[in-house]
Amino acid sequence: MASTEIKTGDYDNFNNAQNTVQTLNKAIAENQKKISNSKTKLSDDSIFAGPISVACNDELSKLDSQITGISTNFSSIQSYLGKAVNNYQEGDKAAITYLSIKDGKIVETNTPPAVLGSGNEIITGLSGNSNQEKVYDYLKKAGFNSAVISGIMANINAESGFQISVDGDGGWSHGLCQWYRGRNDNLHSYCKKNNLKVDSVEGQMAFMMHELNTGYKNSVLEKLKNVPNTKEGAYEAASIWTKYYEIPANTNTQAHNRGKTAQSTYWDIYGNK
Repeated sequence: MASTEIKTGDYDNFNNAQNTVQTLNKAIAENQKKISNSKTKLSDDSIFAGPISVACNDELSKLDSQITGISTNFSSIQSYLGKAVNNYQEGDKAAITYLSIKDGKIVETNTPPAVLGSGNEIITGLSGNSNQEKVYDYLKKAGFNSAVISGIMANINAESGFQISVDGDGGWSHGLCQWYRGRNDNLHSYCKKNNLKVDSVEGQMAFMMHELNTGYKNSVLEKLKNVPNTKEGAYEAASIWTKYYEIPANTNTQAHNRGKTAQSTYWDIYGNK
């Protein structure tokens, strides 16, 4: 019997579920904005429409309340999925510990080797005079090549402009990567658990690495490991990050634009480092 091989394909199932919930939540948020706009217009027109306008407004308020409830449930589901991923990974570690089994017997026990972006240690003492410089230092120390760093930084710039305390999506998103709803909750929980400040580069980057090593391992981290350290690789890394980690509206267009930014801006800065 050949030695067993441990596979982690199930992580993709968790990740796909998280992405689906996140996409649905964003769609719900957009519809809530439309409802709010409709209510405002009805209020403005009430002098002409009278009781009909008031009745429509009441019905829209009920619909808005129902949608808010659905969105809250989706956030809870996303949080549960994040916890499931963590538990699944911990189960892997506890049960496997890289055992080599042959003919029904353990013949070798290995410690997993250190890998790119392993995220096993929280990196502190970052150098740099700006958030951008500190983000670069973190990613470099985490082992990413310049192309991947350029792609990630192009996305962070698009999401937050490297502001660590900024909120978006009506207050539902937060931080460098604009973590949304359930992921925002997970960010706060992770930082609290690890005695890190939520609004710090160290705290948010540590959480980013935590996500890459759990729910986003196969869909993002493993893909980034194969990105060549070239200007073309910077475009590829930005596209991967946009499509599978950030997942903004108009994803394909955003992936192209951020890929171009990775090449024209960040590769020019960091490509030769």
